[in-house]
Amino acid sequence: MKVKLDDEDDRNVVQVSCGANHNFAITSKGSVYTWGYGDLYALGHGVDKDEYRPRKLDVKRGMKDGEKPAEIRVHQAAGGGQHSALLCTMIKESDENK
Repeated sequence: MKVKLDDEDDRNVVQVSCGANHNFAITSKGSVYTWGYGDLYALGHGVDKDEYRPRKLDVKRGMKDGEKPAEIRVHQAAGGGQHSALLCTMIKESDENK
């Protein structure tokens, strides 16, 4: 089944992984999309709700403005029953100009 991702500039999926009841897709730009069983906030969107189509995850959500890096790139994702874990790189503004 073809699924259209939200961001037209970020459609090259390089990894797909699965939890017990939810899924992850990581793009070449380091974005992550989640979908499936959202009980106990397992999908990371801040709501206790299932997602039936891939939804882009805001990985900076919940960070204080002064603590937010310029960019966060996701490299790997893993999930279990009702949890998710992401391996990320945080890029500071000064790192972008190098």
